[in-house]
Amino acid sequence: MTIRILYPNGAAVTLTPDTPQNGVAVTHSVDTNIHTITLTALESGICPEALEVTFPLPEDLLDPVEKLYCYDDTAHTNDVSEVFAYAECPRCEIAQLAVFKNLASGHTLLFGLCTMHRFWSAIFLRDHTVTFRFELEGRELTVGEAYVMERIMVAEGTPNGENALLEAYADGVAALNNCIPTGDLPVGWCSWSCFYSDVDEDKIRTAADTQVMYASEGRPNLVQIDDGWQRSGSFCGEWVTDEKKFPAGMAATSQYVRELGLTFGLWLAPLLLDDQSEYYEELKHLAMPEVTLGDHYHPFNLGDPAYHEHLRKTFRRMVDEFGATYFKLDFLAAAVRYFNGRGRFVKFPDGYCIEVQRKALQVIRETVGDEVFLLSCGAQTLLGAGIFNGARMSCDIIWGKNKAHPTYWQIMQNCLHTVGWRYFYHRKVYVNDPDGLVLRDWDRGDGFNCTWSEAELWTVAIAMSGGSVLSNDELEKLSDPRRALYTSCLPPLDIPCRPVDIFERPVPTAYILEVDENTKFLALYHFGDTMTDLDFDLDRVGMKGALVADCLSRKFLGFKDSVHIENANPHSAAMFLLRKPADKPAFVGADANIYMGINLFSSVYEEGKLTVTRPEEGFEEAKVYALWPEGYAPAGKVILQEKGYTLTENP
Repeated sequence: MTIRILYPNGAAVTLTPDTPQNGVAVTHSVDTNIHTITLTALESGICPEALEVTFPLPEDLLDPVEKLYCYDDTAHTNDVSEVFAYAECPRCEIAQLAVFKNLASGHTLLFGLCTMHRFWSAIFLRDHTVTFRFELEGRELTVGEAYVMERIMVAEGTPNGENALLEAYADGVAALNNCIPTGDLPVGWCSWSCFYSDVDEDKIRTAADTQVMYASEGRPNLVQIDDGWQRSGSFCGEWVTDEKKFPAGMAATSQYVRELGLTFGLWLAPLLLDDQSEYYEELKHLAMPEVTLGDHYHPFNLGDPAYHEHLRKTFRRMVDEFGATYFKLDFLAAAVRYFNGRGRFVKFPDGYCIEVQRKALQVIRETVGDEVFLLSCGAQTLLGAGIFNGARMSCDIIWGKNKAHPTYWQIMQNCLHTVGWRYFYHRKVYVNDPDGLVLRDWDRGDGFNCTWSEAELWTVAIAMSGGSVLSNDELEKLSDPRRALYTSCLPPLDIPCRPVDIFERPVPTAYILEVDENTKFLALYHFGDTMTDLDFDLDRVGMKGALVADCLSRKFLGFKDSVHIENANPHSAAMFLLRKPADKPAFVGADANIYMGINLFSSVYEEGKLTVTRPEEGFEEAKVYALWPEGYAPAGKVILQEKGYTLTENP
């Protein structure tokens, strides 16, 4: 490991831990693969640009280099993650997390930032080395102050141990940030990919009504209004309800939603100010008008106490007057980084870039209280750890109708892969948000027009993600089968799947969700453009000989060593329940939802009797299935008999 301090004039000095040099001292410690580097100025006038910590890649990891691949988790919540061949990109920026694997040897190695508390930081690959760079912005260091760099993890895994590395990383991030991935999983409706900014109170009330009308058995709990409810654009600065769209007022709309038993949520982009906003003149003293990040928007001065008071006033009104207890906070990264080529990140007058950004978000959390659900969107992935309950884990499912954009099918695949790769964050660092469940088969001008197979595929992806389930459709306008795809995901299981092979090339096609050692779900995806057959050996996931059910048709297929799909449609998915048989009669599934009812029903076998417990409300018509080992008298309609077991319906 090498530590260097860099200065704005291009000078660089290599530092030795615990040895004062050139007016500074650096210390280094390691605890459970977490590295802590602290820099202290011993004299005045020390104004470094950055501190870099560099690790060489081990020679055996590089042998052979053409078999070395890297998983890049990317920088932001809405980015697209990827796996790339290291030999094709030996010099690049990784952002925050890199996992290497040599496919020949199975050797795995992880490098990750674990905090984002004070300094803009990134990881760089440079000719067989990995460098963590912490931006010190040329600010003069206070003599005697210990500047703790962002914590980093460097961990070597066992052969083919990439999943254990990622889960250890998430555990480390959770511990260092006191993460709060708590609260009910958001289930219900979001307006964005349904109406975009064309929202009004009638549409919101109808959306709430249809959640209760069509999905009440699945226990929806949220209606969230996205961008468009407010006056003066996305970066208005002052969050005032557009009275033309909501003539009864936002408080009345919120009350209507909440009286139906649903949480009321709002979208805001509170860190930016548009110079075309009607409120610009009265708010520009709180902003940095000299910094133009996009076409005509500017960051607020995130470290200014007067701006903090503006945030408090805004969010008190949202909670106290509007009754909002869920907030989707968007464009957070856009407040500190340039998207127009004018620079890399913003330097603020009152502190380091990340320090003041995180302080502003902490003000919001303190204002709304611990019971309010905060969702991070358009943000650096680690920024909200310990402040936000949830975070987006993919790009938007729809980008709009533009030939310069990827097609809706390409975007759907990108979302699926990224959510699958980022499984390890769920319920450790954040509640994962895979973006909206959009199932409509007509183009409403946004370029989205999915086939039935694609609708099933995205439904399976959302169900397997373990994250929030938010319809972005007008449920009353969906066909019955497509509406049933949405309701089939309810209530969600709240357990994330993971790729069976993270480094499968070109992308993972099989995902496994582990409920326990005896119950798992398997999803298989066919991304090709022609019909094909799919096969999967269940021994790969430790479920050889399991009882298999098709989750889309809700049919049990028998005991299998492998699953085979004949003539899989292009752009399609399959999802299977896998259950190892018990040594006593037991409930094994129901046709209640895509999870075959395992999160709704349970059973106990006592004194020669099998008792199945149903939900207190709903699902009265669901067919329940039980498995009886040889030697027990089965009850109910016999569905199949195999390998000494009898499967019955409605025992």
